[in-house]
Amino acid sequence: MNSTYELTPQRVREIVPQDAVGFYRLGIVKNDQFWPLYIGRSDRGLQSRLLQHSRQRPGVTHFQPAVTRTIRRAFELECRGWHLHGDRLENDIHPARPKRIGYECPYCDLKESIEETAEKQGQRA
Repeated sequence: MNSTYELTPQRVREIVPQDAVGFYRLGIVKNDQFWPLYIGRSDRGLQSRLLQHSRQRPGVTHFQPAVTRTIRRAFELECRGWHLHGDRLENDIHPARPKRIGYECPYCDLKESIEETAEKQGQRA
């Protein structure tokens, strides 16, 4: 997901297939570097979701899309992005699970495991 594009309806239509499933980051480019401000996914229509953002998010100038083969992969990428950048994002809450599918965030379990290990090591010191 290294490609960054200007967030305009025309550019979204050129880059993202109409019925794609996927994950995306929205943000700004500053000093030739992309800075994510919001992350999300679409389980059915990535293009239409990004088109909504292009009309509704003033101040957000660029996007990075990732078309995925599965809803699960889009969810995992969204979760990963939220855990990596959550403190700097406009997203207030953890990504929701896809409707009617019981996928769990793989990073929440990892975070808990790391915290438990650190706590145990602290008790031994």
